[in-house]
Amino acid sequence: MKPFRRHLPFLAPAILASALLSGGHLAVYEYPTLTAGLFNEMANQVAVNDYSLPRTIPGYTEGGLPFTYPPLMFYVLAAVRETFGMGPLTASRVLPQVYAVCYLVPFYLLAYELLGSRRQAGIAAVIGATSPEIFKWHLSSGGVVRGGAYFFALAGLYVGVRLFREHRRRYVLAGAVLFGLTLLSHVRYALFFGASYVIFWALVDRSRRGLVLGASVAGGGIVVASPWLVTVISRFGLEPFVNASGTHGGLAAIAPTAARLLMVVPPRTELLSLWHVLFLLGMMLLVARREWLLPAWFVLLAFVTHKSQFLFVVVALVCAKLLMEAFVPLVRQNLEFSLPDRAVSFAVVGLLLSYSVGAGALFVTNYPVSQYQTVFDASNRMPSHLSDGDVEAMEWIQQETRPDATFVSAGERTAEWLPLLSDRNLLVGYWGVEWEGADEWQRQKSLYFSLNACDDAACLTDRMTEASVSPDYFYLHTDGQPAGKIRSVEESDAFVVVFSNNDAIVAEYHPEEV
Repeated sequence: MKPFRRHLPFLAPAILASALLSGGHLAVYEYPTLTAGLFNEMANQVAVNDYSLPRTIPGYTEGGLPFTYPPLMFYVLAAVRETFGMGPLTASRVLPQVYAVCYLVPFYLLAYELLGSRRQAGIAAVIGATSPEIFKWHLSSGGVVRGGAYFFALAGLYVGVRLFREHRRRYVLAGAVLFGLTLLSHVRYALFFGASYVIFWALVDRSRRGLVLGASVAGGGIVVASPWLVTVISRFGLEPFVNASGTHGGLAAIAPTAARLLMVVPPRTELLSLWHVLFLLGMMLLVARREWLLPAWFVLLAFVTHKSQFLFVVVALVCAKLLMEAFVPLVRQNLEFSLPDRAVSFAVVGLLLSYSVGAGALFVTNYPVSQYQTVFDASNRMPSHLSDGDVEAMEWIQQETRPDATFVSAGERTAEWLPLLSDRNLLVGYWGVEWEGADEWQRQKSLYFSLNACDDAACLTDRMTEASVSPDYFYLHTDGQPAGKIRSVEESDAFVVVFSNNDAIVAEYHPEEV
């Protein structure tokens, strides 16, 4: 415990920054953001089944979905909700904020192991805490799953660096447990874990013993996850895993990989991300020095995961190294007056990190965003959120419609919450459909976004007719929608409005009237 105390002053700024961003996010949004409706429904099914693994997830697409997701975080979510009496909305606001602080500890420790400097590790942790490329995946309500997976993966990578340097068996056991927990939490985070171990062995160790120890971590992790794997395979075979691997761009999609490698995905916020620029300079410095670990790690992650929350671990480390080993010394050399080295470092790094915290705070509250950004383009803003009107409308649906009523939803991405909050079946939606195959996932996704893109009622009916989808009710989230589209639905013979408020319209659907 005593050695870790020496790290606390360097870790504390990152924890404080994360807490500030979390507080800002909670203050702005009364209800949680995207991608936790399905997660909470899975937690419901876990609790209803007395914590045995459910077979299906009702409410999402006709017939429901197979329960093939890694289940650990749904068990945690169900247990937290039952223990503390939390509803799904409260849990989806609170848990991601807790995880976002907790995962900074292994983030910092991993940075310290790879950079060898507490100061650089602290800078990297602040960058990790305040970069939208990381926190938008974990502060939003999808963090009820991803935040925990990120913690396990980062802790496992810290253990992995120690393992390949010291070859101690205790790190094999810790690594195996953490890999198993990561695999039980989120498959893509397990890919991040495994790919990183390959790089660590290749560039830190390269011994036969290290290879055996790394393989033991992989094998042990699979053993830890085997109860879930065996259950899913016995029910559904290997097909769900094959299906899921072909969605979300696959494991190594060339176009997104090229974009991530060049870091040319343009920020649509009005503030430039300093870390993209400093990262490119840092990579050039590392290549010039023939320090290959961080560049090689970044390239491999770009091909295996092409997701920003993984790539920005490397970005944070590269930027911290550049600042302290190149940028700060350069500023010292060019000062026209004398200052203590520590004062120069504090001033330069403090200014940049303060900017990062401020920019992160603006991002987490969705201000400012570009005028060119569309309602459905969430790549450079925090994901969309529920409103009071959505919650009111979904409660009305639960009370006033038949239990077997079916729905299709359009508008901003609140539809994922409809089955959970209304206890009704949503016929169109791509969440979780990846386990049923790339074709079905793409069909559902294309239909969902084509409905969102419609400008009038005629387009909506045409799209549903073409897809042979005929719901009992149609749900339209009206915030951000063109007035003409809303008026068209209200005046159409195919849609009979039975409920409306400032944020939502619920209409009976009668395609035969068209």
